[in-house]
Amino acid sequence: MITTIFLDLDDTLFSFQQAEQVALEETMRHYTLPYSDEILALYSAGNDAQWKLLEQGKVQRSEIGYRRFDLLLTHLGSDLDREEVNHYYMERLSSRHFFLPGAEELLSALHGRYTLCLASNGTGWVQEGRLKNSGILPLLDRVFISEYLGANKPQLGFFDACFASLPGVKRSESLMLGDSLTSDIRGGSNTGLRTVWFNPHGKEPRPDIRPSYTIHALSELLPLLASIQ
Repeated sequence: MITTIFLDLDDTLFSFQQAEQVALEETMRHYTLPYSDEILALYSAGNDAQWKLLEQGKVQRSEIGYRRFDLLLTHLGSDLDREEVNHYYMERLSSRHFFLPGAEELLSALHGRYTLCLASNGTGWVQEGRLKNSGILPLLDRVFISEYLGANKPQLGFFDACFASLPGVKRSESLMLGDSLTSDIRGGSNTGLRTVWFNPHGKEPRPDIRPSYTIHALSELLPLLASIQ
């Protein structure tokens, strides 16, 4: 029986792509830099690469903002201060949230029936701003942000820190829901949690990372939970 659910935030409950697009467009406009779909794609690819490196322990969190904007601004031939541009962007991002289809309904349905724990690798103050603005904090029992725990998903230390503050909660009765195979599913599996891969876009699975279950819409989670013994 599942008693506790760990929920990823970006691209599981919130659409990070929408928030990223709005925040980047506002940032580029503020600094009178060009913006287009190609610029967004370039930035997004560079940003994703930095977060993957963080998961692997190859960069520090403090380096991500500089590195992603250095890649973009170097491409554009701009000598703007990378840290300044990154901070402006993060301020814009912290005030943006866009729910994925079914996310609000799912949280309302789960609230009171399970212990709900948000589990995010995102930057602390940015995620706190987005959560506050979204109004979902009353539906969550705990919020775990890797920056404050001193370890990132998929590291065992992240989940160890979570369970250390959840006395009586058993890993065998816990589940991790998330969109990232390398972060959410690998981390949850290595920790002894059952895992649900949220895969709305039909991404190809990986033979080295095997989720316990896969869903393609958030509405599929409740029936799945009812079937888990």
